[in-house]
Amino acid sequence: MDEQIAAARADPATSLIILDAAILLETGWGKRCDRIVYVHAPRRQRLERVLRQRGWDEKEVIRRGKAQWQLTDKVSRADAVINNSGTVADLGPRVDCLIADANFFSCCPKISTP
Repeated sequence: MDEQIAAARADPATSLIILDAAILLETGWGKRCDRIVYVHAPRRQRLERVLRQRGWDEKEVIRRGKAQWQLTDKVSRADAVINNSGTVADLGPRVDCLIADANFFSCCPKISTP
């Protein structure tokens, strides 16, 4: 991943690099990021999505969840929180809004996009 990030930074056409990692903070990758965004969805919805998308059973989800920090710890370290309790179509404009917010990238305020 370090090589991919370095290549992206060297490319003048790249204006933003996004890492999508559920265990970003746990692995120390958060130290490589200028900003951290926590994308939240209710527990039941997260479980339904992962069962559908990855085919894991509930025991596997629980096992993996034990390796992760508490959600409150992740939220407290995030520079922004985005609500992802809707559809993918609902999420897109929220992400676009965050990316378009010049203040987010210049002074890193704590913001929340409902």
